[in-house]
Amino acid sequence: MDDNDYGIYENGDVIEQFYPKISLVIYESNEKRVYMEMAHIDMIQNSSRDGDESLVVGTYGPVTDDLVNGIIDMAKRTERSGVDPSLVKWDGLMPKNVLFFSSEKSKINLAWYEIAQKRIYKHSKKKEISIHAPMIIYHYYDGTLFLYTLFPFARMEPKTMLYRYPVANNSAAFCLGSAEIKNFNSYEQLMKKSQMAVWDSYFTDEAATYNKIKDIYQLWKKLKGERFPKEHLLPVNTIQKLIMKS
Repeated sequence: MDDNDYGIYENGDVIEQFYPKISLVIYESNEKRVYMEMAHIDMIQNSSRDGDESLVVGTYGPVTDDLVNGIIDMAKRTERSGVDPSLVKWDGLMPKNVLFFSSEKSKINLAWYEIAQKRIYKHSKKKEISIHAPMIIYHYYDGTLFLYTLFPFARMEPKTMLYRYPVANNSAAFCLGSAEIKNFNSYEQLMKKSQMAVWDSYFTDEAATYNKIKDIYQLWKKLKGERFPKEHLLPVNTIQKLIMKS
């Protein structure tokens, strides 16, 4: 590896190569005023050393709007998740429970499911209760987490209707509260942190109204471990419109 070798390495092997494209110089005056210039970088073959390349920096000039907007956009995404989304990878094969995945334009769009199972519904001010939690579809899109479910035995197809998951703190999107989904280096870590943010934290009374049900906790408590009544589920939209075209 030489001085011009920029990449991500795993066990000594490069898994993704990066090349310098733009040099940005920031000037600051004694009056604290800032001025920036940019120059494009080219890699040329070095004729004196077989197979070697050198970096050539062009003439500096005004910074373009595209560069500024790109830096701002990357900084916003990194601030939301604690990582640069373009660097997040799969640790291994994509898990079988992944429904949809895309990372176009550095926007992570990942949806996966967990089957119906017994869970502990934790509340910040009330006693923990055991519930028969329906299948849950987690949808992480560009720093925001959404939670959905579907009718029992419904086929997961693009036109299948999704319903808002029947827990508190879940309106247009799931309110994380003090929980965080940040600093993940792989999509597997993202999935685990998302699941923990839902089930290992405590729900509150905020945004607790669900489909005209004022206290979703009390309804779960009355069910005593039975399935959530499907007539109370709140329809949102289809898989295709909610997830595949986000």
